[in-house]
Amino acid sequence: PFGGRGGSPGLATSVRSTAAASVWRIRLRGRVRFQDGARFDAAAVLANAARWQALDPPDSPAAELLGADSPKPGLVRFILDGSDPSFDAALGSSKLGIVSPRAIRDDGSIAPLEPSGTGPFELREREFDRLLLARNIEWWGTRRDLGPGFDQIEIELDASDAGRADSLLAGEVMLADELPAAEARRLGRDPLLVGLTVGGGEITGLERSVRGIESIREAPSLAGAWLTRLEPG
Repeated sequence: PFGGRGGSPGLATSVRSTAAASVWRIRLRGRVRFQDGARFDAAAVLANAARWQALDPPDSPAAELLGADSPKPGLVRFILDGSDPSFDAALGSSKLGIVSPRAIRDDGSIAPLEPSGTGPFELREREFDRLLLARNIEWWGTRRDLGPGFDQIEIELDASDAGRADSLLAGEVMLADELPAAEARRLGRDPLLVGLTVGGGEITGLERSVRGIESIREAPSLAGAWLTRLEPG
C-alpha cells in the first residue's frame, strides 16, 4: 500500500459506534480468506475476540471488551464495559490482530509459523537471523490494485539498536525498525534517510526513496493492523 491516491477500506469496511461509544459495529469485507484457506468472516473475528479477552488486561488494548456477537452475517458487534470513543483505534493494535481460527490454540496462543494472516505477503523462508516474505498471490487487495509493490521482502533480525542503524546507514537495508530516539541524530546527518516516530518514542529509519512515506506518517503503526486503510500503488 502506497500513498498518493484515495484510500480503500481494509478488512473492516465500516466502523460505527453508539452515541455512548459502548457498543461498536464492524462491517466485514467479504470474499476474503486466510492464507491457510479458512474464511475471514464473523466467526473468525469472534474467535479472535475470545483470544483477545484471554490476554492479561494490563497488556490488552481490548481490556474493556465484555463480549462480542454477530447479529447478522458479515457484521460483528463489540460490547464494552463503559464508554471508549477510541476503541476503533485499539482494534488496530499490533497486540491484537486477526489470525485464522485454525491457528488459535486452546489456550489462546497462536501456533508459530502457521500461514494464519490475510496480508499481501506470506512467510517463505525462516532462519535464526533472517525471514523471507514472498507475495501472496491470493491476497484480496491485488484485484483492487492495492499492490503489493514488491515480490519479496527480506527481513534481517538484529537485536542491536546500533547494528540496525549501522546497516541502514551503510545501505545494506532500506528500513530499520524500533530504533531508540537517540539514533535520529545519526540518521539526520544523511540526506538520503529519514527517521519517523512510530509510537513509544521509538524511531523507524528508512530511505527517502521508499514509496509510502506519506502513508506511514499518517498511520503511526507499521504492524499491518486489520483496520488499516490501504492506499493504491
